Amino acid sequence: MSQLESADRKQIVGPPQAASLYEAATSWTGLPVPLERQDPLIGTTLQDTYVVSRILGEGGMGRVYEARHTRLPNKRFAIKVLHSDLAMNSDLQVRFQREAETAASVEHPSVVGTYDIGRTPQGWQYMVCEHLTGLDLHTHIDRSGPLRDQTVIHIGKKLCEAVAAAHDKGVIHRDLKPHNVFLVGDFALGVPERPNLKVLDFGLSRFVDRDSQLTKTGVIMGTPGYMSPEQAHSHDTDHRTDIYGVGAILYAAATGRAPFVEETPQMTVLAVMSREPERPRALEPTVSEGLEVVIQRAMAKDPAHRYASLREMHNALAALERSLALGSLRPPPASEHASAEEESRGARLKLSFWALFAFALLVMSVMAAVTGLLALNGTTVDPTTTELALLGALAAMSAFPASMAIRQVRQHVWVNSAKVVSWLQTLRTPVITGLCVYGLAAFLTRFGDEHLARPGLTLFGRAPGVAYRGYSIVLPLVGVVSAVGMYLHRRWWSGRGRLRRWLAGPVLGLGTSLLCSAMIYQTLQLRAAHPPSHVAEVAPGSAPVPARTPRPDLMPAAPENAAEPAAPEAAAAPEAASDEPAAAPADGPQAAEQQLAPRAALVAAVAEGADGLRVLSEQYPRDPAVLKALVLAFASKSEKLLEAMEATRRLLLVAPEKQSDTDVRYIVSRAANDRGKASELAFVVMSQHMGKDGADLLYDMMLRRPELETRAKMALESLRGSSQFSPALAIAYDLRFALSCASRVSLLPRAREYGDERSAQVLASLIRRPQGCRKTRRNPCRSRCSQQFHEFSDAIRQIRANSARKR
Repeated sequence: MSQLESADRKQIVGPPQAASLYEAATSWTGLPVPLERQDPLIGTTLQDTYVVSRILGEGGMGRVYEARHTRLPNKRFAIKVLHSDLAMNSDLQVRFQREAETAASVEHPSVVGTYDIGRTPQGWQYMVCEHLTGLDLHTHIDRSGPLRDQTVIHIGKKLCEAVAAAHDKGVIHRDLKPHNVFLVGDFALGVPERPNLKVLDFGLSRFVDRDSQLTKTGVIMGTPGYMSPEQAHSHDTDHRTDIYGVGAILYAAATGRAPFVEETPQMTVLAVMSREPERPRALEPTVSEGLEVVIQRAMAKDPAHRYASLREMHNALAALERSLALGSLRPPPASEHASAEEESRGARLKLSFWALFAFALLVMSVMAAVTGLLALNGTTVDPTTTELALLGALAAMSAFPASMAIRQVRQHVWVNSAKVVSWLQTLRTPVITGLCVYGLAAFLTRFGDEHLARPGLTLFGRAPGVAYRGYSIVLPLVGVVSAVGMYLHRRWWSGRGRLRRWLAGPVLGLGTSLLCSAMIYQTLQLRAAHPPSHVAEVAPGSAPVPARTPRPDLMPAAPENAAEPAAPEAAAAPEAASDEPAAAPADGPQAAEQQLAPRAALVAAVAEGADGLRVLSEQYPRDPAVLKALVLAFASKSEKLLEAMEATRRLLLVAPEKQSDTDVRYIVSRAANDRGKASELAFVVMSQHMGKDGADLLYDMMLRRPELETRAKMALESLRGSSQFSPALAIAYDLRFALSCASRVSLLPRAREYGDERSAQVLASLIRRPQGCRKTRRNPCRSRCSQQFHEFSDAIRQIRANSARKR
């Protein structure tokens, strides 16, 4: 049987006006033609070389004849001749010529040879091809049913080699299917397990990057049951289309049927566009899991998820063949591709476990972070019945989107073993990385708390074995950041060039280490400012603070002008914070009003909390230490921010120097971000009681908190021209809100004289390229003030040089 006698006719779907043209233009095969039919070419000698002896087959584009060489009688050829009614069509002539050029350009033992072209005496174009004996793969599958794994792998390797040779010449086949794979040989005794084969029919092929008018927009070219999704969508095709085609051929060989079989070609095309093919093992359980993974990865709907090349697919098939030849399902450990076959064993169970494990870890991390944040602010977790009901309602509402997500996973991932393995590898590695980094960070922090936090070994003098509450926030964040970083590494950097593969690991590790170090350093700074709740600092030779003290981290620094304690309990008070000279007690109401509270009384009031400090502040209304402690006590509870602001205003009236205090600035900024009267009072405090620090805080708030930008800008406008509006702030403000780049040039002399880093940042943002633009682009994006680049750059350098000299 010849190479064309048993092939079915090719189906091409497209607009009605184009379907007949392309059906004729791309279909060579058809039913055998009876020899008794008269044909003008039978017995004709073409080019004095080829004697036409008989008809092999006929299709929509023409007939195929058998011919013998005039000088080598034993040499036979297959000659394709264009139909007489199509010979005058210029488009078909160009396509015919292109097919001959394409086939002749590919030289490989598994590609049918093309030797010559010409015209018959009647003016019909013809092509001289290699004559083959055997049967096509489609017929073999119809007769034998699903093939053994070893045969499927052998056919896949041969196809990869043949089509890769075409890709090396820049040729894409675009119509790979069992009909176009011809098994060569005399199969009277049956087809062997490892047959030789030839790839036929480059009628739909094209050269890469060649602009051809023959491929019309809106015409779907190819065989519906085997075409790739991008062909079904009429998108551009590349070499990955042929990778899909090889996978589809192996699917048919392993299961005995095409990947998509519907009632009509149109329904088949829709299925290709919208569905995943059924799992090969669901149709034929004898298919190995490793072969299923290779087939489904080659047939991925997204071309980016397929093998990068046919040589990579060939290596995967070769590794799988070696594992089967050894009689073991475990592949050689040194094989990168064989590991996927090992992963496929129980991959769905593994994916379920790791998905549930990752979800549980994420939930626990969020709970730990929220609990740590509340504990850091002095708030206990005691949900009410209403809050619990709301949480239950939220969980019930999330059931619907969760079920939809699970349904999508079952439809598009669960049926595809290659996707299951890919998801498993993508999920498992980041989770393990996050756990390892979290455990290492927890070990280091615990080690630091237990061994380094001893007198003489720490800067903060903490007692050993005391953990900072902020670690409950930092450590989960460190783990999550590490997991996300590993995911991005696998998703974006893996396999994208040798340099990226070499740099990805060090860059990822360095970035994660720097982030972890920065966050741990910040928590240590917070810990230094706010000691743990159950351990207080003890001065040498002094008595410990009573154990009933609830929050020593809110204890203020006692004024230096306070009298030295005579009693042992007074020695536990903090160091003095006021720089005013000591005031001796005096008689009379006015002297009593100015008297400062004794340290023992302050320690006792701090132990009692806000109520005790409120009473003490009424006795000593002008003591900054008492008022500072009252501010911190109120600020520790979010519902007491209004009282904290009232106490802050009293503190600033008594001690204006406290406007630069770090705790005061933080509490005022926190209250400003609140809703209600506390926020209004915070803006009053910044505008009227904090001097230049208040104006600077408003400017910073305007830049960093979009929700407060308008209110902060209005408050700054009300301070324009006052002593609170420093020259450095004024020039930074004017540069930011100037109407144009040219108008900012006139402000540069003031900026050079008074400007600080805020002015330098404004100018730098105006000459910086917008995010996403690169120098390598043909038309790179320009900055807002590109024409003033040199003036602004010089001003930035001078501003920063002046700031360095002032420091």
